[in-house]
Amino acid sequence: MKETSKRRIQAEETRDRIYKSAINLMKTKGYENFTVSEVCREAGVSVGSFYSYFVTKYDILVEIFKKADDYFKDVVEENLMKGNGLDEIVLYFRYYGTYINMTGTDLQKQLFSPKSKMYATKGRYMVELLRKVIARGQEIGDITSDMTTDEILELLLITARGVSFDWCVKDGEYDVISRIEDYTRKLTVILKP
Repeated sequence: MKETSKRRIQAEETRDRIYKSAINLMKTKGYENFTVSEVCREAGVSVGSFYSYFVTKYDILVEIFKKADDYFKDVVEENLMKGNGLDEIVLYFRYYGTYINMTGTDLQKQLFSPKSKMYATKGRYMVELLRKVIARGQEIGDITSDMTTDEILELLLITARGVSFDWCVKDGEYDVISRIEDYTRKLTVILKP
């Protein structure tokens, strides 16, 4: 039993080392400009080890978005669905801004690419959580029903992504958390019933 646990821990450490090396290379060279061999060299593992944990280099991008979904599942969700629907939307996007800020401009710049389809992936946890927040707000009468849940969802996500993109373009020169929260508050005016 102890040997299995030790192997599992070593496997998790190796996977994490590979992931962090890929992130470092992505930040410095750009996603398109690093190879799996370079990741392995930086992580101190064989190319075969990379493929034990990731099928392709694209799986690193998938992992980045999975970590965002995990953050919304493990940290954000427990703090939502308790108050006014419009306030919940603002709170959601405060967490969104916090996560964007934690990942930093270098990584975010790499994620804003038409080649990355992860933003449009259906069923992502963080998007579904926001959909629930909006739907609940509409059900209890805090959010307008003049727009569908999906129309509101799209409006809010496009705005937040736009702020995130602008923050990257401006090399993080302003507080992205406050800016996303401010823009979201301004949007809630049109979302009142």
